[in-house]
Amino acid sequence: MKKEKILIDYLPKKISRPLQTVFENIIVKARRKNMIALYKGFGVVAGDLVFDIGAYRGLITDVLLSIGAKVVAVEPNPEMFASLQKKFQGNPDVVLLNMGVGKEECELEFHVNEKVPQSCTFSEEFITDSRYSLRKWEKTVKVPVTTLDALIDKHGTPKYIKIDVEGYEWNVIQGLTRKVPCLTYEFHREFMADTKKCAAHLAGLGKVSFNYNLELNYKSTSPDWLTLDALFADLESREEENLKGDIIVKME
Repeated sequence: MKKEKILIDYLPKKISRPLQTVFENIIVKARRKNMIALYKGFGVVAGDLVFDIGAYRGLITDVLLSIGAKVVAVEPNPEMFASLQKKFQGNPDVVLLNMGVGKEECELEFHVNEKVPQSCTFSEEFITDSRYSLRKWEKTVKVPVTTLDALIDKHGTPKYIKIDVEGYEWNVIQGLTRKVPCLTYEFHREFMADTKKCAAHLAGLGKVSFNYNLELNYKSTSPDWLTLDALFADLESREEENLKGDIIVKME
């Protein structure tokens, strides 16, 4: 694994943050058709309930809303949550929750990277062992943590759950003990052991099929749904040193 430090890591916050926003908006605009096709391919249609776990600035929430979905958006970072409130103020199709999601209901320290907020995390391993470990997490804030099961009990079973929590995926997925139609969770090559644990846990909930997409691609990589073994054989055959993307899980 190669440690990553990109332009925004060298810039002051007052410059790096606006640049990130511009870059992210450009990516979403360029990939929006792919994103809509991907989520519709998961079976999401108007009126469906979806969960956005790690909502960040609401980029995915916004795309899901454009399909007509009703979104429960969960974001632990107080600053990002405030931006979500401003962005979706008055929208009856969005429920915003300023909390984290994990394997049990509790209160945890959330590590905040003020310069690169998409790197904020509950995961100590992400800070010390990931490709991004050269970055600085300036502070922590205590936030309440719920579980996927608890969210389902309160809001209903979603058609789709998106999980993007910077190395904390295994903790989140341990809090799910029932089937949902479709789920995606982020993976990094350096945490492939946790990626496998997530897949095995989900496979234990019932019949599942897998696929994956690569970072910022928003297209299923395999033309066919894969078994658990075939998924990881495919991933392990790839040569990208800093492989990253999302595992797609379909449950029946």
